[in-house]
Amino acid sequence: MKRILAAAIAVSVLPVAGMAESVYGDWKTSTDKEGNHLIVSFAACKDMVCGTIKGAYNAQGEKYAGYEAEGKRMVYDMQPEGNGSYKDGKIWDPESDGTYSASMTVEGSSLKVKGCAVGGLLCDTDTWTRAK
Repeated sequence: MKRILAAAIAVSVLPVAGMAESVYGDWKTSTDKEGNHLIVSFAACKDMVCGTIKGAYNAQGEKYAGYEAEGKRMVYDMQPEGNGSYKDGKIWDPESDGTYSASMTVEGSSLKVKGCAVGGLLCDTDTWTRAK
């Protein structure tokens, strides 16, 4: 009886333990030299994941009114890989107006966003935090 009970408990916990935290919701980008940041909202777009700029904020957390890129898609075509990882997406940099290949991974309340140019030869990883 104890074995059956232990097996039932183990099976009921497995799906919870194996589930990765969702990327859906709002994320705060890292800050620039002046302390400014964006809030990017992630949602499903067809069978992929996309992120739209919800707003731009100064170092004091005040929203910039009329930010020209607000509402524009910043992350798109991210394909879920499982375990909180996404691949084969694109990321648009509003500062440079460049678009780069991208991947990302949710790690608790952090989102590691990797953007690459020149066929993946030049890459940079940025850490975003879940917005409150």
